[in-house]
Amino acid sequence: GLLVKPDQMLVWGEASKRHAVNWHGMEEDRVAVTGPPHFDFYAEPRGHSDPQRIVLVAGTSVHYWADEIHIAKFLMDRINNIVHRPHPRRGGQWSWEAMHTLRDQLDRAVCIVAAFSTVIVEAALMGKPSLLVGFGKSTHGPAMADYHFQLEHMAEVVSWPGIHLCRSKEELLTGLEGILNKGIGWDAAELCRRALEVALSDGHAQERILEALEWMRP
Repeated sequence: GLLVKPDQMLVWGEASKRHAVNWHGMEEDRVAVTGPPHFDFYAEPRGHSDPQRIVLVAGTSVHYWADEIHIAKFLMDRINNIVHRPHPRRGGQWSWEAMHTLRDQLDRAVCIVAAFSTVIVEAALMGKPSLLVGFGKSTHGPAMADYHFQLEHMAEVVSWPGIHLCRSKEELLTGLEGILNKGIGWDAAELCRRALEVALSDGHAQERILEALEWMRP
């Protein structure tokens, strides 16, 4: 919970607004849905992407996923065109350029392999499915994966079409092969719609933030 309840709140999407009202006792008219400003460029036109399709293994910003490198190597040994992207914040290298690189990688990706990460939402905004690693080691204890995926906001994401929670390396590999061989389908439009409830991403978040700040001005 919040130690100090704010007078106003700006949130990513309608889902976050529900959380603010239901969990934190905010009044609905004191919560403005703006969208995340660093997702604005997902609405920008993109050029022709690299024709080589990839499977993107997206690392976490904090060490939720202790065997991330091990899982990436496991997949690389069995499937072509696996690209492992360690999270830039882990090395202190976060930048807008890194965000644009991620968007380009997601554009090329057939699907995403990730753990507890907002990249799942970013991929969904582009209609791309995700395989979630719900097994393995964590610096916070072996049960941490279950803990994360049972959190209400994360359980909501796991329920989306095209999001598959894998409980073993074998299940992860089977799911990946199913997507690559088109044996597993998903409703990309519905996946995108659900993602927009979490992160309103239409290229106008920065404008809405300015409008909200004007509205909230005493």
